[in-house]
Amino acid sequence: MTNWLNKQQCSAMRAFAILGIILHNYTHWLPNIVRENEFTYSVAKNTQLLEAVKNHNELLLLHLMSYFGHYGVVIFLFLSGFGLVMKYEKSSLPTISIWNFIRYNYLKLFRIFIVGFTIFVIVDAITPHSHHYYLTHIIAIFGMFANLLDYPSMVIWPGPYWYFGITLQLYIIYRLFMYHRNHSWFICFILIFICLLLQIYYKDSNETLKYLRYNFVSGILPFCMGILLGRHMKNIQFNQLIWFCIFLVSSVSIVLLCFTFIGWLFTPIFVVIGMIAFIKLLSEQTLSYMSWLGGLSATIFVIHPLVRKIFIYQYTFNMYSGLLLYVIVSVSLSYFVQKMIIDKMPSPKL
Repeated sequence: MTNWLNKQQCSAMRAFAILGIILHNYTHWLPNIVRENEFTYSVAKNTQLLEAVKNHNELLLLHLMSYFGHYGVVIFLFLSGFGLVMKYEKSSLPTISIWNFIRYNYLKLFRIFIVGFTIFVIVDAITPHSHHYYLTHIIAIFGMFANLLDYPSMVIWPGPYWYFGITLQLYIIYRLFMYHRNHSWFICFILIFICLLLQIYYKDSNETLKYLRYNFVSGILPFCMGILLGRHMKNIQFNQLIWFCIFLVSSVSIVLLCFTFIGWLFTPIFVVIGMIAFIKLLSEQTLSYMSWLGGLSATIFVIHPLVRKIFIYQYTFNMYSGLLLYVIVSVSLSYFVQKMIIDKMPSPKL
């Protein structure tokens, strides 16, 4: 792996990304908490956030987690693109056929998916407000193409599992158009441009915009950033002050850009840059701890929805206690599931 972003730093980025995601996925279901602009864009939500900051109270932190936490997905998509370059282009692996590439990466995702989904369905069935699955929906969820069905937000349950579909789509795009291609930077920019235009064109059609963003259209920008930085970024030797300034400018840019539709589309750029700068500021000891947590991130991702289902209805009026227990149980249960189940499952082979 390149020197400018090593394996430990990537794992630490996963840790912060998964913390953002699980905190967001809990807090945005709490009553009277500001919701995010993720799949659609609403000026009203920005107004609510400003009011929450202006009239701040003990719930302010929950508002911020709910509104900004979903950007953890951006970090995962960036790392997916970056990781593909490191694994398939900067290693001694031979050229892999399209079929073997898709098969391997589907099975790699499915190996994590099936464990979390199985436990979730059991918990969901014996707790209030259980979801009713249709046969076609089950097949689509297992095939990771449910994102392509009409109204995917009504099909995919648990909701966070939409990520499996968009990830598989991006993997396929990489293998078809970017894998070992000399001018793939041009393809990256063309794809980013087209996806941005589509979102701008349909910005006033919430259902169409939501459908687009449930698919690769929303993820192509950070994913291509990972590919381009993985291929072309050289070793960077900045001092801590410069990294801090980059982090500060990126953080301010994220906040400011969120308040216009066009700016909102470009926030992933600064989310990625800001996270890289933040990681560069951490001590070796902190990196070590966060790297350990990052190693559990995939399991935490598939386990946290079932923990949320149990805790969120029990702690509606004691929000911070419920949130803390939810995080503790999610991480602890994920560690147990990974060591006792996932690590003992056969891994797919290329």
